[in-house]
Amino acid sequence: LYLENIGTPTQLPELAYRHGAEAAINICLLRGALLGNPLADDLVKRAATAAAQVFPVKARDITTGEVGPDLGAKLKHLEAEWIASQFTKTRAALLA
Repeated sequence: LYLENIGTPTQLPELAYRHGAEAAINICLLRGALLGNPLADDLVKRAATAAAQVFPVKARDITTGEVGPDLGAKLKHLEAEWIASQFTKTRAALLA
C-alpha cells in the first residue's frame, strides 16, 4: 500500500478517505522524507477528518437508469467529484 502510493499524485484527503488516517500519514511521511518536503502542521487533523468521511450517495439513489458497470461508473464519478470538493458537496448537489 505504501510503496504503490508514494509516487502517485493522490493527495492526503483522498488517501485518508480510502486507506485510513494512519496509512495516509505514513505515506505523507515517506513522501516528505524522500522529497525533502516539510509536512503540514495540520497533517494529523486533516487525515483524521478525511478518514471519517462517508460518501453520501448509494446505488439506490441513482434514478437515471444506470445498471451494472454503468451504475458503478456513475458512482465512481460522483465519488471523485465529492472528494474533489473536499467532501463538501451534499448528496442533493451530487445528484442534481
